[in-house]
Amino acid sequence: MAQKVTFKFLTLNLCHGGLLMDQLTEFLRVQVPDIMVFQEVNSARVSMAAFHFQSNSHLQRLFPSYFLAYDPGVAINYLKENLLVEQGNSTLSRYPIREHQLVYFASHYAQFDSPQPGEKPDYRIFPKFMQLSSLTLPNKKDLLVINLHGVWDFHGDDTPTRLAMTKTILDHAKSSKYVIIAGDSNARYQSQTIRQLMKSYPSVLTPAPVSTFNMTQKSDPGYAQAAVDILLTSPNIQVLESSLPQVDISDHYPIVATLSL
Repeated sequence: MAQKVTFKFLTLNLCHGGLLMDQLTEFLRVQVPDIMVFQEVNSARVSMAAFHFQSNSHLQRLFPSYFLAYDPGVAINYLKENLLVEQGNSTLSRYPIREHQLVYFASHYAQFDSPQPGEKPDYRIFPKFMQLSSLTLPNKKDLLVINLHGVWDFHGDDTPTRLAMTKTILDHAKSSKYVIIAGDSNARYQSQTIRQLMKSYPSVLTPAPVSTFNMTQKSDPGYAQAAVDILLTSPNIQVLESSLPQVDISDHYPIVATLSL
């Protein structure tokens, strides 16, 4: 029988590429997760761009010995800075990443202008996607990590597109023995969108949090009742510890768990 491997896992939406990158850097240096998944990760085509426009490169420099999978899903034209930035999902792992791919839920890779000051953005037009990464642990077990940035809307309830997203996730997960589904779902835990996922892949956070947003970075009080970030695992993965640290490193809170398989 293969010996179990215990590892720390973290998921976080970076907030427009990492506007609080200094605070995030210090947090990651303390936590040192073995596997990390991030959403809203930026990769600028200009090397002199600000940190939050180059968050993918910054994360790679922070953990130079880690394997990195980066899949951009959209290009954003920041008009004020006259800068074109690719944005997507990143997975960093202490363990080898054999392969990775991006799967879209709605629409496909495209270029959009960034919202202007005072403009209420409608992110429904932005493509949403999941990154699938196949990892090999030291005990030779294969782990599928699904890094999710879910379908956006002005609410967290079910929509046909969100329910279709759930089906897409389950279809891709069902052939793998060990699965982690993590990221910003943009849907509430109480929705069928998430409940259907949790039937097969329980949440590490029980009971469900009231909100996963950092309200010091939000002006809309509705976010205080919005729990959308998830970390779900197949039942054969043991959850030793889990937490939702209340830290000011993004407009979302991270989810951190110690897992064993």
